[in-house]
Amino acid sequence: MRMHITLLPDRGEYVKKLKGYKEKQSTKKENRTRKKRKRYLKRKSFSGILAVSMLCWIMVTGVVSAGIIKYRLDIDKKNAESSFDDYMRLIELRIPIEYSGIEKEAPEYGEVQLKRRFDVILHSFIPPGDFGIAGFGGAIYDGKTGVLIADTSDDCALLRMEDFSDYYSTEGIAGEEVQKKTPVTKTWIYEYAGEPDERLLSLYDVVYGYNDSQKQIRPDELYLSDDKFYFGRLGVYDTSQSHEGLRVETVDLTPGDTAGFIVLDPTERMEEHVVYSPVVIRKGSEKELELANNLYADDDMIDTLDGGESISDHGVFAYSDTFYTVVRAGEELSREFTVVLSFRYDFLEAHGKQIVVFLAVMMVLACVCGYFTAKYRFFRLKAHYDLEDYRRDLANALAHDLKSPLTVILGLAENLKEQVNTEKRDYYTGQIIERVKEMDHMTEQLLEYSRLEDMEDIPNKECVDVGELIKNVIKKHEASAEEKRMKFAVSGSAQLKGNAMLLHRAFDNLILNSVQHGSADSVIEIELSDREMLVSNSYDGRYNGKDTKALFEGFRKDKARTRTGGHGLGLSIAREVFRRHGIEMTISADSSSFAVRLVPG
Repeated sequence: MRMHITLLPDRGEYVKKLKGYKEKQSTKKENRTRKKRKRYLKRKSFSGILAVSMLCWIMVTGVVSAGIIKYRLDIDKKNAESSFDDYMRLIELRIPIEYSGIEKEAPEYGEVQLKRRFDVILHSFIPPGDFGIAGFGGAIYDGKTGVLIADTSDDCALLRMEDFSDYYSTEGIAGEEVQKKTPVTKTWIYEYAGEPDERLLSLYDVVYGYNDSQKQIRPDELYLSDDKFYFGRLGVYDTSQSHEGLRVETVDLTPGDTAGFIVLDPTERMEEHVVYSPVVIRKGSEKELELANNLYADDDMIDTLDGGESISDHGVFAYSDTFYTVVRAGEELSREFTVVLSFRYDFLEAHGKQIVVFLAVMMVLACVCGYFTAKYRFFRLKAHYDLEDYRRDLANALAHDLKSPLTVILGLAENLKEQVNTEKRDYYTGQIIERVKEMDHMTEQLLEYSRLEDMEDIPNKECVDVGELIKNVIKKHEASAEEKRMKFAVSGSAQLKGNAMLLHRAFDNLILNSVQHGSADSVIEIELSDREMLVSNSYDGRYNGKDTKALFEGFRKDKARTRTGGHGLGLSIAREVFRRHGIEMTISADSSSFAVRLVPG
């Protein structure tokens, strides 16, 4: 007969091993989580957060900047288009007036004067660059023959003479001049005898002698022939203070050869109601003039319509608007003129510097906002993980310190249950009570620390004599100190305003910490003053002193101590109480001494 014997493992041993395995796995998981968080925080270093934050702010400011630029672009486009229409309407009004004047005043010089007057019209309406207008070109053709009369291909230097003498008559009372009801104006255009040079053009860079809002150019001398003229002396006047202006400069442009020319003073002729107005303006844009001529060359459009428009895009920020109109003038509108104009709008060319400055300011703003946002996020993230680690360490330390008395209680309770060593029954119960008191003290410390963190203000403030308070605390711990042959040395006095019970608790924790962890046969020195208080003692814990802030962590232990219990929350509670009272608490420690310094704020 065969027998099969199966050896079963000890279940108690199996459960113990399983429990140990689970604890190891839990510890490994916790360590992995902590390392992962540290790696995450390292990955989310300040430089990394700063880069992401700045990138986000740059994107935001980029979108805002694009919106602002788009808004300004739309406004400028509308204003530019409105300016185009205004210029065209003004030219349409001026052409019939100038042509009618030629028919009445100088029909024998009609075509010559017509070209010069049309040159004045075209050049006078060259836009000064407002609203993003970067270029202008135009031409006026004879509507029937197609002959070019005037265009903006050359620099313009002409002199417009207007005789208003027939406006006035001396038939008034006592020879006073009075304006006639039906005035007659005589106009004549002189052509510059030389070539307009850069010096002349720079003086007259705008219409009719104005080169900016502060200065005005006025001729002192003019040299005239029947059809030509030269400039003599020119006066530069500052008109910022008054309309008459202050003469600030004299420019002499008198030519070397003035034969055949007479010299005159324009100011004297003004008294005779004759006005001489120089028109010196640079030529228009060659590209825009080419667009205008190309539009005129489109026979189908010109022959069939009295007006038309062509738009050429040059990207998002630029385009050319070319259009033409047919103007009829003269008696019975017998004469036709085709006016072709082209304006170039370029937002970047007109506002490039302002855009660069604006984008630079927005970039600086993005960097500043990104820096402070990153700084806030980084410290908030770091504080979050530090708080999590602190709570986890506190829970682990508390669990470890609770585990020791619980293990003792469990062993003693099993002995009582199994009636082992019945003669030690009283000893077992006494030890159980001591361990329960120890655990109760730990939980009491946790609750007290939690209440202090939630406390918004210190209740029942009063003037507290710190010296008297210290004496009461010493009496409480004299017995424990005598067991280690420790003595107290108190010197000085101090007064604090606060809650007497909370301050008693804080100083009690400090002195209890000195008694528990101070060296035997040592002296606990307590120095009091209104400016500073010091509690110091010798210390045999071999603390390295590198991180004194760690001593404020709950249930902190030094490496040389092997028993459980640590420092508990005593120092943490003391620091929180002093902080609530506006007192700064710092610790200095090394391998042989330990000191707590209190400085009232």
